Amino acid sequence: MPSKTKTSKNASKSARKSPSTETAPKLLSGGNPQIAKGDGDAIVQAYIAAMPGWKQGVGRRLDALVVRTVPGVRKAVRWNTPFYGVAGEGWFLAFHCIAKYIKVTFFRGAALRPVPPVESKMKDVRYFHIYESDELDERLLSSWIRQAAELPGERCFESDEDSGASNARPTSPAPRRSAKSPARKSPAVHADTKKYNSAQAPADRAICERLAELIASGLPEAENKVWHAHPVWFLDGNPIVGYSKLKNCVRLLFWSGQSFSEPGLTEEGTFKAADARYTAVDQVDAAKLKRWLAEAREIQWDYKNLIRRKGRLERLK
Repeated sequence: MPSKTKTSKNASKSARKSPSTETAPKLLSGGNPQIAKGDGDAIVQAYIAAMPGWKQGVGRRLDALVVRTVPGVRKAVRWNTPFYGVAGEGWFLAFHCIAKYIKVTFFRGAALRPVPPVESKMKDVRYFHIYESDELDERLLSSWIRQAAELPGERCFESDEDSGASNARPTSPAPRRSAKSPARKSPAVHADTKKYNSAQAPADRAICERLAELIASGLPEAENKVWHAHPVWFLDGNPIVGYSKLKNCVRLLFWSGQSFSEPGLTEEGTFKAADARYTAVDQVDAAKLKRWLAEAREIQWDYKNLIRRKGRLERLK
């Protein structure tokens, strides 16, 4: 009997240490799972398994549709978002949990037929929102996925050219780009932003161009324009990040930066903004900026409705 008791206790300890009992991934504001970045199917499945409520079932259906439509599809998770692409050709689709819906991003959505219904101020990008009460039209989604995979992909992060990026051995040839397909574009930077950058003195211009490059890569779904005389990037109409030339520096401003956990920003103004300031391009820390951008996607205060709310700022996510 004593030996059985000891075995039972050991089994209990093993069970407590089992990976299956590990803490579930944290849900960020808006209900999006916080998942470490990674490449391959396993990390995407971890994200889907952490999606809350009805969204998990939809996430599994979306993933299955992509796999069925694009054999050998490449997968990754960045910024708590699953990405799908073709190895060596960039990314064509991503999706993300918002409080009341799932946001599906087609990076070349404007070229799809029919065009996905939710507009973006970025010329190429279109969105498709899925709500709990919606009935998925899998035939339409499969058509969009097939078309998107045949277009030049988006370069969203540094590992795009990694070797061995495909997640599975294709059972049939992966879609090929048509000879008539347009050349691949880098993440969109508005012509007015480029004009703003070009108007600066050489040292400041280098800072501005580096910031624009990193922001466009880190927030490829954001809409860029010159707003109140300086470049700003928006998500769903809400200002997220921008930069401006001050007297002695270039200021990088995050509208919700006071709520970030990543250090290095200084509080600015009476709301939730925080900034970083640069006098030379080598001061721009790309890794830190990417972490700020990842938080900017997850943490947003509602500036677009500030006037309507008579100066009362509320948190969106």
